[in-house]
Amino acid sequence: MENDSLEYLKNLNDVSSDVMANYQQKMVKLPADLLELLLHSLNAQQVYWLGILSYFNEFSTPFWTSLNSFLTKEKEKIREVNMLETMHDYIELYKFNIQIAEKGAGPSILGLQDFHKSQTEKFMEAFIHFLFNIDGENIKDVSKSNAQTLNNLVQAFPQAIQDIKKEFGFHFDDGGYAKIAETDRFTLYQVFSRDKKIKVRKKAKPIMIVHPYVLGANILGFLPDEKKSYAHAFA
Repeated sequence: MENDSLEYLKNLNDVSSDVMANYQQKMVKLPADLLELLLHSLNAQQVYWLGILSYFNEFSTPFWTSLNSFLTKEKEKIREVNMLETMHDYIELYKFNIQIAEKGAGPSILGLQDFHKSQTEKFMEAFIHFLFNIDGENIKDVSKSNAQTLNNLVQAFPQAIQDIKKEFGFHFDDGGYAKIAETDRFTLYQVFSRDKKIKVRKKAKPIMIVHPYVLGANILGFLPDEKKSYAHAFA
């Protein structure tokens, strides 16, 4: 009986020693892990705001161009149209902009809610793994993954597009296009097929394609030489 008690105490002491040793090792690594976590988080925040400013700039540039054309036209219109009619048009334009904003903001807000909910759950699970040294993805891995994802989105992917700039999108000076018409707001080009065997049918009805405002024109001419261009598919 006494031997069993001694054996039990010995096993308990061994377990306690292992726990303490593991705890001490974890405490030694903790400052380094926290520092790595902090660096990944700071990098993610920096890249995030860099991306926000970059996208805002890309959106603002055509916006100010359009606004300038709008104001120029309104200066001419205000001398020719009744003031009450002009005010009515402005009110209708304001209502239309509000409707567009509501339709655009609703899905975006829901998407952000779902994203942050999933990220919070992932963060809490990783924090528990980190705190109790449980196998699995810990908070350090999550922060590193988030930083890498943001870096790919904001820097790596745009750089990849820059690397294939000569192949990506429209290049109206390469002989594959012809300028048909031009206004203060738009320039209309005819798109020719990359396949030299295909000839333009003079009697065919033309198709006019207007690119999405936010995405830009080049999304419609993704990679023409690889037959991945929407606009060239109709040429």
